[in-house]
Amino acid sequence: DDGTQLCFNAHGDEEEYKLFFEEFMKSFIKVLEENPNSDNITITQRDIPTWCDCPVCKADFEKYGTDSGNAIKFCNRVSDALDEYLKENNIDRKVNICFFGYHKTTHAPVTRDENGNFKPIYPILFLRIL
Repeated sequence: DDGTQLCFNAHGDEEEYKLFFEEFMKSFIKVLEENPNSDNITITQRDIPTWCDCPVCKADFEKYGTDSGNAIKFCNRVSDALDEYLKENNIDRKVNICFFGYHKTTHAPVTRDENGNFKPIYPILFLRIL
């Protein structure tokens, strides 16, 4: 809401989110096409300690205990859309989607199990690692 960080939830507006995601994927795929030998692409946040503070993002923070939940959900959705695009276009390519966990996304949405291993607090927040 303060204009310093992209809202990965489009402020809860479903139609706006659909348009936002479509445009994001067009740009994302264009970057991949322009860089056919690249195996990694980064989705980043602003390089200042800020995060969207709209009601939807605030609710996610309350639910997940960290702003990194928004970034993980978004990266996973991008990963799913990219997998679909690659399959539909018979492209045999592996691309790692990365994001930096710092500033407002330093803390992962995890707990530790009885063996001390990290476990996502919600299955949707399991960041797929290739």
